Amino acid sequence: MLYLPAGWFHEVTSLGEKGHMAFNYWSHPPDNLDPSLAGFARPYTRGYWPAIWAEAAAARGEGGE
Repeated sequence: MLYLPAGWFHEVTSLGEKGHMAFNYWSHPPDNLDPSLAGFARPYTRGYWPAIWAEAAAARGEGGE
Protein backbone atom coordinates (compact mmCIF):
# COMPACT_ATOMS: atom_id res chain seq x y z
CA MET A 1 0.00 0.00 0.00
CA LEU A 2 1.23 3.47 -0.81
CA TYR A 3 0.07 6.20 1.57
CA LEU A 4 0.37 9.78 0.38
CA PRO A 5 -0.60 12.77 2.49
CA ALA A 6 -3.14 15.17 1.04
CA GLY A 7 -1.75 17.31 -1.74
CA TRP A 8 1.24 15.10 -2.57
CA PHE A 9 1.74 14.29 -6.24
CA HIS A 10 2.64 10.79 -7.36
CA GLU A 11 3.02 8.76 -10.50
CA VAL A 12 2.86 4.98 -10.70
CA THR A 13 4.04 2.83 -13.60
CA SER A 14 3.16 -0.84 -14.00
CA LEU A 15 5.55 -3.01 -15.99
CA GLY A 16 3.58 -6.28 -15.87
CA GLU A 17 3.17 -8.22 -19.12
CA LYS A 18 -0.30 -9.57 -18.31
CA GLY A 19 -1.81 -6.28 -17.17
CA HIS A 20 -2.39 -4.94 -13.70
CA MET A 21 -5.13 -3.92 -11.31
CA ALA A 22 -5.10 -0.77 -9.22
CA PHE A 23 -7.40 0.40 -6.44
CA ASN A 24 -7.60 3.94 -5.16
CA TYR A 25 -9.09 4.91 -1.83
CA TRP A 26 -9.70 8.57 -1.19
CA SER A 27 -10.65 10.10 2.11
CA HIS A 28 -11.48 13.60 3.22
CA PRO A 29 -8.23 15.54 3.74
CA PRO A 30 -7.39 16.64 7.27
CA ASP A 31 -8.69 20.07 8.28
CA ASN A 32 -6.54 20.68 11.36
CA LEU A 33 -3.79 23.01 10.14
CA ASP A 34 -1.92 23.09 13.45
CA PRO A 35 1.72 22.28 12.48
CA SER A 36 2.63 20.98 15.95
CA LEU A 37 2.60 17.34 17.06
CA ALA A 38 -0.83 17.94 18.58
CA GLY A 39 -2.18 18.73 15.11
CA PHE A 40 -0.52 15.63 13.70
CA ALA A 41 -2.05 13.45 16.44
CA ARG A 42 -5.55 14.81 15.75
CA PRO A 43 -5.77 15.65 12.02
CA TYR A 44 -9.51 16.44 12.06
CA THR A 45 -11.09 19.21 14.10
CA ARG A 46 -14.48 17.52 14.33
CA GLY A 47 -15.14 14.25 16.14
CA TYR A 48 -16.81 12.48 13.20
CA TRP A 49 -14.16 9.81 12.51
CA PRO A 50 -13.42 8.99 16.17
CA ALA A 51 -17.16 8.58 16.76
CA ILE A 52 -17.50 6.22 13.78
CA TRP A 53 -14.44 4.23 14.95
CA ALA A 54 -15.84 3.94 18.49
CA GLU A 55 -19.22 2.81 17.14
CA ALA A 56 -17.58 0.12 15.01
CA ALA A 57 -15.44 -1.04 17.94
CA ALA A 58 -18.54 -1.28 20.15
CA ALA A 59 -20.32 -3.33 17.47
CA ARG A 60 -17.37 -5.74 17.44
CA GLY A 61 -17.54 -6.00 21.22
CA GLU A 62 -14.26 -4.17 21.83
CA GLY A 63 -14.24 -2.04 24.95
CA GLY A 64 -12.11 0.87 23.87
CA GLU A 65 -11.50 2.04 27.45
